[in-house]
Parts: sequence; structure tokens; C-alpha cells
Amino acid sequence: MHKSKLRKLFLSVAYTLIAIIVGIILYMTIGMRITHMFFEYKMEIYGHEIDSLFQEIDSKQFRVKHMYRSGDQGAIYFVKYDSLTNLAVIETTNYNDIFLKATEISKIDKIELSDGKTYTTIYNKPYPVIQQALNPRKSEYLKITFENPAQLDSVNLKSQSCLIKGNFSYVTFGNTQNCSIISFSKKLDNEIVVLKRADKLYFMIQSISNKSLIDIVNRNLLD
Repeated sequence: MHKSKLRKLFLSVAYTLIAIIVGIILYMTIGMRITHMFFEYKMEIYGHEIDSLFQEIDSKQFRVKHMYRSGDQGAIYFVKYDSLTNLAVIETTNYNDIFLKATEISKIDKIELSDGKTYTTIYNKPYPVIQQALNPRKSEYLKITFENPAQLDSVNLKSQSCLIKGNFSYVTFGNTQNCSIISFSKKLDNEIVVLKRADKLYFMIQSISNKSLIDIVNRNLLD
């Protein structure tokens, strides 16, 4: 009789735990699907949204090859500036009153997706792979993190712009969570420019093959 009661208690606890685990999995699955439904980056036709970020545009060569937008959250642009210069631009609205000169720059051994965040992956050759968090929380500071081994040859932080050059393969932009994770196809001569314009931040990224971002970015935006 005693064994029968213990068996019933054990089964009751086991079924309860199974129900809880199944409920958590369903909750996470449904939550991810809802997030993708409302915040997924969808391809759109370019309407000259970022032309003003560049100091000079040759209409015969400059082209935004792909553009993806996530409602009011921001957009991702894959730009061909000339025959040899290809860069990606991430536009985001989840940073409030950012002072770029106070940007925290660090290195860690391994960059990973943040727990509890839903990501989408956008990739177009020959551009870096971008893993973008959907509906990231608002933040009042910016953290840029590189995965070791990483060599930063130059870091120039100003109030409205930030320039980083060096040899690295993986970098994240975010706060306590990784909002954008960038994977470069090559490790050498990579470059990042961050620009602050009104209520938006623009992350411009490329592997240098011809022109530096400094040579093509609108100088009026570089402080």
C-alpha cells in the first residue's frame, strides 16, 4: 500500500514536471513565432534613405543591392559604393540619447546569442553575416564587443561618431545583450563606423578592399 502511494506521488510529480516543460517549450515557440511575425526584417525597395550618409555618390556605381526593414525598429542595407567597395549599414532606433564617446569597447573569448532574444540572420555575399535581434529593448548606452583573437589598430571615439579599424572576425553591438552580431568573411583589415543622427544609430561595416569608410562617409557627420 505504501509503495502504491509513493508510485502515485512519483507519477503525479513526473506528469507535472512534463506539463511544465512542455508548457515552457510551447510558450517559447509561440513567442518566437509572434516576434518573427511582427518584427522580422522584410525586403523593401530602396528609397534613398541613407544617401546622405555618404559624401559623394556616383549614380553609375553606387547601389543599394538589398534593403531589409523591420517596421520602426530599423533597417539593414547592403551597399555597393563602387566596383570594389562593398559595405553593410545597420540602422537602429533602440538607442536613446547615446553619447558615443562613452562607448564601452571590450574583448571576450566567445560571442554568443543572448538568452531570451529572438534573432534573424541576413546574409548576402560578399557582405558580412548579420544576426540581428528582433525587437531589442531600448538602451541608453552602447557596448561594442570583439571576440578574441582581435587586434584593434585604431579606435577613435567622438560624441557623434566612432571609428574602429583592425583585424577581427566577430563583433557585437549592444548593451547587456547582443543586439547585432557581425561575422566577417575575412579577419584582416576590417572597419566599423558608427554614426549618430537624431534618434538613430548607423553601424557601417566592411572588409577594406579599396576605400576606407572615412573616404566615403559624409565628413559633416564625423564631428
